[in-house]
Amino acid sequence: YGIPGAVLFGATSPLFGFPPPAATITLHYQNFNCSPCSRHGKKDCRFQNLRCLNSISAENVFEKIHPI
Repeated sequence: YGIPGAVLFGATSPLFGFPPPAATITLHYQNFNCSPCSRHGKKDCRFQNLRCLNSISAENVFEKIHPI
């Protein structure tokens, strides 16, 4: 529909084929050495810090969806 959106990848990876096929969607993924920790993101974080998600800031997501 042309509406900007964002997809956050933490425990899984966009390389597994899960991103939606839309030009207006931005992907946010930190390629840490512990990521992906599971194919579908259903395992607990083995480091118990969720660094893969906590490193994606709300400000960064907002800036990509609504560029100035």
